[in-house]
Amino acid sequence: DGGQALKLLLTFVRNVAQNPDEPKYKSISTESNAFKSKLMPLVGPLMLLKAVGFQRGEGEDEGKLKLSGEVDSALLADTVTKLTNAHAMYLQQNPL
Repeated sequence: DGGQALKLLLTFVRNVAQNPDEPKYKSISTESNAFKSKLMPLVGPLMLLKAVGFQRGEGEDEGKLKLSGEVDSALLADTVTKLTNAHAMYLQQNPL
């Protein structure tokens, strides 16, 4: 469901935008049930996460998306705004 994917993406991006120095928000498990069921079936979420700086982990970080190096705070803030607006529009067009 697109709404669930938007909500999860928003959570990932908002967490790292609000806590750029917190390592736990710079790593996303691609093996979690939530990631597998809500994001993996879709093409856009992985592309968006890569666009804001996440990369596939290697070695001991295999099975994770990692955000390393400097965080682009402006890009993350802009992405949070756009995801928030997209989620609101989705909910408006697809009432529960």
